[in-house]
Amino acid sequence: MRLDRMQGWVKKAEMAAKTGADGLAIIGLVLLLVQGFAITGDALSRWLLRAPIHGLEDLNGLLIAVTLTCFMPLLMARRGNITIRLLGQSLGPSFALWFDAFGQIMLTGFVFVVTWHYGLYALDLGVQYSPIVEIPRQPSAFVATGLLGITLIVQIISCLASIGQAIHPEKAQP
Repeated sequence: MRLDRMQGWVKKAEMAAKTGADGLAIIGLVLLLVQGFAITGDALSRWLLRAPIHGLEDLNGLLIAVTLTCFMPLLMARRGNITIRLLGQSLGPSFALWFDAFGQIMLTGFVFVVTWHYGLYALDLGVQYSPIVEIPRQPSAFVATGLLGITLIVQIISCLASIGQAIHPEKAQP
C-alpha cells in the first residue's frame, strides 16, 4: 500500500512537472521570438540605415542560455531525449522498461553534473560584463542555473516514474 501511495504522488508530481514545463517552454518561445525579431530588426537596420542596433549582440549572448534552458524541463517531462529501444524490445517488455529506467537514472546523473558545473561557472563569472554595453553576465547565468535546477527536478520525477513503471509493468502507460 505504501508503494501505491508513492506512485500516486509521483503521478501527481509528473503531471505538475509537465504543466510547469509547458509554461516555461512558452516563456522560452516568447524569448526566442523576441530575439528573432530583434535580430531581423538589426539586419534590416544594418542594411537600410547602415547602423546596427547597439548592444544587441551582448544581449543575445546573455539571453541565449536562458532561452535554451527554458525548453529543457519540457524535454525531460516528455522524456523526449534520444533512446535506443532495439535491445530492450528484443529482450521483452519487462527488460525494455528496466533499460528505460536505467537510461533515466543515467540522464538524471548527467543533468545533475551539468547543473552543478553551470552553477560553478555562474559563480566564477563574478563581476564580468558583456564587451560592448557592459551588461553584467552573472545574473543571466544564475537564471540559467535556476532553470537547469528546475530541469533536474523534472528529470528526477521522470526517473522515479520510469522506475515505478519498471517495478509495476502492469501499470505502465503505453
